[in-house]
Amino acid sequence: MEVAGTAINAAVVAAAGLLLGWFGRGRFEAQDRRFDRLEERLDRQIEGLGDRLDREIGGLGNRLDRRIDGLEGRWGGGAYPPAWRSR
Repeated sequence: MEVAGTAINAAVVAAAGLLLGWFGRGRFEAQDRRFDRLEERLDRQIEGLGDRLDREIGGLGNRLDRRIDGLEGRWGGGAYPPAWRSR
């Protein structure tokens, strides 16, 4: 009798474990899909920020180049003002 009770108890525990695993599997898959969507959104945002940063840096580089060109034009094409060249 005791063996039958133990066998029934083991079967119930195994069935409960299988049911919990089966029900939980769908929840874990849903969580995985949510995290995948979140990761994709973050990747797009980071990529967009990188592109924007590249454009800003390019614009600053262009502004700096124009300023340097303007200064060189004022100073007769040299890298230093005329007063500094004689030193």
